[in-house]
Amino acid sequence: MSFMRNSWYCAGWSTEVADKPVHRKILGEEIVLYRTESGKVIALGDKCPHRFAPLHQGRIKGENLECPYHGLQFGGDGKCVFNPHGEGKIPRSAKTDAFILEERGGALWIWMGEPEKADPEQIIETEFLADKTFVSRTGYHPVGGNYMLVVDNLLDLTHAQFLHPETVFGKGSADRWQVSKTGKPSEGGEEVMQEVWFEETEDTMTAHQMMRNKPKPPLWDPIVDYEMTDLHSWITWYAPSNLRLTLELSERGSNEGPATMIVMHFLTPIDEFNCYYFFAIGWDTNIEDQEAADRVLGIVLQTIIDEDGPIVEDCQAYMGETSDLFSLRPVLLPTDGVAVKARRRLEELIQDEQEQAKVAAE
Repeated sequence: MSFMRNSWYCAGWSTEVADKPVHRKILGEEIVLYRTESGKVIALGDKCPHRFAPLHQGRIKGENLECPYHGLQFGGDGKCVFNPHGEGKIPRSAKTDAFILEERGGALWIWMGEPEKADPEQIIETEFLADKTFVSRTGYHPVGGNYMLVVDNLLDLTHAQFLHPETVFGKGSADRWQVSKTGKPSEGGEEVMQEVWFEETEDTMTAHQMMRNKPKPPLWDPIVDYEMTDLHSWITWYAPSNLRLTLELSERGSNEGPATMIVMHFLTPIDEFNCYYFFAIGWDTNIEDQEAADRVLGIVLQTIIDEDGPIVEDCQAYMGETSDLFSLRPVLLPTDGVAVKARRRLEELIQDEQEQAKVAAE
């Protein structure tokens, strides 16, 4: 399977990388992350060039990483800087890969493509993690399925009615979703209880979901005391696999502004059939109540680990030895529109990247 390489992928959260090296496998490549004594996070190929030992089992030595097998030390550029054997001469080939890594907004971002094309300004913002008007939590979960299956899952928010009735959605739902094809809510207005609509730009795809006059979803129980609510949710996809979900919950019949929740979903491919699901959630209501925050996190973890993750893994298992969804000729529903477009857009981006690389090599 081909991946989009000239892109920023989430490699983890800043809090994960402290006094010990951390192992990741991204786009099929074994990688070690470590924080130097001066505080910088480094990303290197995890395989020592001497006897191919896993460097993530080694120790941090100041600005360097020491191999656990024979003690060679590697600097941030991947080159061996210390050999404790013989006269200490360092072989020219004693080096491992080094990857560009940026730490910002509490997240670690790795660039797996051509170094000269890495632009940190393209990294998606996670500003609410440092916003004192929000309370936030982060985490991750490995999923045994292709990363685009998780993207499909997130871009079709209507699945929550059926997969998450006890967690993020609730039971007070109608049977059908109305799909507006105008890029905005339908003309039915308040009479339409559940509807979706889609937007598309040159760089993004967005799916909107509107629910009116519904009991408060369980996810909001710990932080608001509304009974009947209106909930506008929209999720935006940034190629290849980063998504930002914004939720605005209003009390039905109230003139007060909505409570806001933001959830970042970063899907990083491990290989063709596995991915990391990194998430961050923040909200601006009842932010002093830490017990409430822990309850919200518990609901999110249940949703991802016990509901979304298993269904994606089951789908992957029934797809067999392929990650090519379209090759299996799936039935498509009206609410699949934006997910299908995202897949097609990503195919084009990967093809363009490969053609450019081929031309550059000639």
